[in-house]
Amino acid sequence: MKSNTAKLNKKLNMIILLIIVVIIVMAIAFSGAIDFAKSPEASLLKARISTNATQAYVNDDILFDASNSTGENLDYMWDFGGGYTQKGISVSHSFPISNYYNVYLIVTNPDGERNIDMINITIYNRNHQEEVSGSLLGGSQRRVQSSDYIFCDVYPGITKPTVYGNLSGTTEMAIIDVYFRAADNYNIETLYLVGENLEYSYVIEDVEVEEEADCYLEIYCVRGYLTDYKLLLNVVY
Repeated sequence: MKSNTAKLNKKLNMIILLIIVVIIVMAIAFSGAIDFAKSPEASLLKARISTNATQAYVNDDILFDASNSTGENLDYMWDFGGGYTQKGISVSHSFPISNYYNVYLIVTNPDGERNIDMINITIYNRNHQEEVSGSLLGGSQRRVQSSDYIFCDVYPGITKPTVYGNLSGTTEMAIIDVYFRAADNYNIETLYLVGENLEYSYVIEDVEVEEEADCYLEIYCVRGYLTDYKLLLNVVY
C-alpha cells in the first residue's frame, strides 16, 4: 500500500513540475525574452536610415538612404507623411511647408516580415528680401509717378516671421504717406520730409501667419518730390 502511494505521489510531483515548466516557458515567451514566432531571417532584419540633412529649408531636396539596412532581398518603402511615399533603397524628397516631420523607412523581406526605422526632419522657411528703387517720385498734381510699392509673401511655419521695411531718399520738401503691412498687421504714417539721405525704418515682429499672406511697403507722394528713393522689405523667420 505504501509503495503504491509513493508511486502516485511521484507521478503527481512530475505532473506538477511539468505544469510549472510549461507556465514558466509560456511566461518567458509572452514577455518577449524568447520570440518563437520569428524566423532566423527575421532576427537579422533591420531598417536603418541615413540622410545628408536633418534640417533644411522649404523645397530643398534631402537625400535618404537605406543601404545600411540588414536582410536579404528587401523591399524599401519610405513614408514622408501627408500621403507622400516612395520606393527604393535611395530616394530624395523635399517638403513644401515649414514644420517638424517624421520620416519612416519600412523594409520587408520575401517572407513578409517587416522592420521600421524613423528619423526626425526639421524644415524652416527661408529668409527673403525684396528691393525697388526709383529716381523721381512727385505729388499727384505733377505729371510724374506719384506712388510706388514693394511686396512679398510670408508663410506659416515653426517660427514666426519678423518683417522689416525701409524707405530712403532725398528731397527739398515732400509729404509722403507710408503704408506698411504684414499679414493682418499694418502701420500707416504721414512723413514731412526735408533733406538728403533720409531714412525711415519700420518693423512688425512675430507675425501670426496661419496661411500664406502678403506684406508690402507702399509710398504715396502727396506733395513735393522725392528723388533717388529706395524701398526695402526684409522677412526674417
